[in-house]
Amino acid sequence: MAGVALLLSVQMQAASLGADKKLEISSYWESDSEVAALDALFQATKRADPGIEIIYATFSTLQARLAGGYPPDSWQVHPGWELFGGYVQANYCEPITDLYKSEG
Repeated sequence: MAGVALLLSVQMQAASLGADKKLEISSYWESDSEVAALDALFQATKRADPGIEIIYATFSTLQARLAGGYPPDSWQVHPGWELFGGYVQANYCEPITDLYKSEG
């Protein structure tokens, strides 16, 4: 399920990219099987949009980047308190409802 949500986020972010077509993603998936799954998601996105460049940002720098005002385009987080308490309440997230609706 997390893979599907991450893929949806990646594809929705790709739909809103500017001319440079670069998408920076941060994920805490680091085991061999998780890295393989993440790569499969990235490859599926690249097949859907061959012009996209996906840049993998290490998760260990996420908090510093958010606090410094230069977040990656998308990052992985657990739902619930981690998401709301750590990211939404700190205003690190933006609603994607309009993008979600426009993409059907």
